[in-house]
Amino acid sequence: MVDRKNHARYQVREQIALAKHASPMRFPHLRSQNVLITISFNDPQVIEWQIKMIARNVSGAIQVVADNSTNLAARDAIRDICSAAGVAFAAVPANPWTRRELDGGKSHGYALNWAWRNIVLANRPSMIGFLDHDIFPTATTNPFRMLDRAAVAGLVRKAPDERWYLWPGFAFFNLGRLPTDRLNFGRDWLDGFDTGGLNWHCLYRA
Repeated sequence: MVDRKNHARYQVREQIALAKHASPMRFPHLRSQNVLITISFNDPQVIEWQIKMIARNVSGAIQVVADNSTNLAARDAIRDICSAAGVAFAAVPANPWTRRELDGGKSHGYALNWAWRNIVLANRPSMIGFLDHDIFPTATTNPFRMLDRAAVAGLVRKAPDERWYLWPGFAFFNLGRLPTDRLNFGRDWLDGFDTGGLNWHCLYRA
């Protein structure tokens, strides 16, 4: 009972924070395109590497960096790296779990939900992929091919009873095929799911 109350409280706090910090980002060049959204966190060097490798090895994709850093110097450095590379940058607003180390998964889920609402839904790309900042394409590739005949694709995490969700560090979505755009990348620890697990209820089991 306590876990259920805490879980419900967590979801309410997140929805309040998302509503408070709603700020749709206008990136007209994303509309109807294939977009990679990286959630960055406190490490400018890995973002610099990733931007270079995506530019070299993933043709036809536009990258956006949504920064969830707690270190303001790192955020400024990441912003500068994006500016120099011509990559769109968005600063994710602080959330209730920003400076709580044990709640890193909740903060990550918040950043994903904020990016979904304020970047994806605000600009309506054709397909999007969420990446962790330390995912590097080391050879020429087109990850969006996974969506040629699918609504979602990526790295699947499964529960013993066959429920599943996509790990949001490598998760791809074809917006034209999704049955809903009301996604929730939060944690679902009641079902043993980490960040991204709440999408089982609103998307994957549909």
